[in-house]
Amino acid sequence: MKKYIFIHSVGTSVLTNTKDATIRDLVNGHSNLQEKEISPENLGILQEFIGDRHKKFLENRDDRKFLKKNSAELNGFFTYIEEKKISKQDIFMHYLIQTDTFLGPQTVAIVKEILEDYGLVQEIRNTGLNVKNKETFQGAIKGLVEQIVTNIITPNKDVHFITANLSGGFKSLNGFLQTILGIYADEVFYIFERNAEIVTIPRLPLKVDLELDAGDAIRFRRLLNGLDVDYPGMKKSRIPDALYTQIEDQIILSEWGQMLAKKYREDYYIGEILPSISDKMVVEESFRKGAKNHPDRISQINQQLDAVAVFLEKGSNPQSLSFKEYKNGYKGNTHEFYVWSDGGAYRGFGVFDEKHIFHVNLLEPHP
Repeated sequence: MKKYIFIHSVGTSVLTNTKDATIRDLVNGHSNLQEKEISPENLGILQEFIGDRHKKFLENRDDRKFLKKNSAELNGFFTYIEEKKISKQDIFMHYLIQTDTFLGPQTVAIVKEILEDYGLVQEIRNTGLNVKNKETFQGAIKGLVEQIVTNIITPNKDVHFITANLSGGFKSLNGFLQTILGIYADEVFYIFERNAEIVTIPRLPLKVDLELDAGDAIRFRRLLNGLDVDYPGMKKSRIPDALYTQIEDQIILSEWGQMLAKKYREDYYIGEILPSISDKMVVEESFRKGAKNHPDRISQINQQLDAVAVFLEKGSNPQSLSFKEYKNGYKGNTHEFYVWSDGGAYRGFGVFDEKHIFHVNLLEPHP
């Protein structure tokens, strides 16, 4: 039976639900600041208030009425499990999205202590997740999406029911999260404030259909892998402008493009071995024939071939690839790289020609 995984966006509601308007204004005015940016006087006031609020929540951890009244995040969570009749035993894990601010860890700590009565709890931290600076915030969003999709959704999507609680948190962040989690999570929910009802949004049945010809597909895949793409070619392509942006003389994926990148791989990296994304690499028919014997690994093989292309153009050689010269050669090949290491390790083998183009020839078990 599937259990629930909750992803919670955490804001400052555990602090702002107070009758003291002065304190509320102080919290709101410092919600995007780092500790070093807060005056000693205000820092002392905030720290004392946070300590009092933390103590108050712990004293009332079994009083659901208090918790719902004083925290948007907990109000959403408890209302949801009450409507769905979800018990503690039905819940596997909670992930709390923490902003990169002084208040971020403080508010998460309060919510975390309450949710620990309802499953395991882990924070999601990302440097720069702070709306004060647009550029660092955009970079942090990219990292946050990577964390959520790679570390939470992908390994759990067939095992647990993944739902996102956007009842709390910051509007600028939640707008983006609603879009991304609407694609990847099983369900997104939030409290409709006017009548305190839960609004649920099921996963969107989205398939990334870009209708790209061979050349445009190569361009888009190069963008996915952080490789250079010519601007004139992009403007003539059928790749939507919304998926990329230009920074100085470089073309990179936009936030929307980053969001769709993994979905694109899920949809298009399966089925067959794709053409090389680099002029520095050729995937030979002998390798393709070997790959056909592993239909469940095609997506993984395609991604490793992309990694080889990135290495050949940029020199990036992560441990998961380990591109290196093969001592004494192997069946006429001089170099190898990891394709997968679980369930019986397989390697790719190839050789450079006189123009230093790498020919990928074989996919075989590690000798």
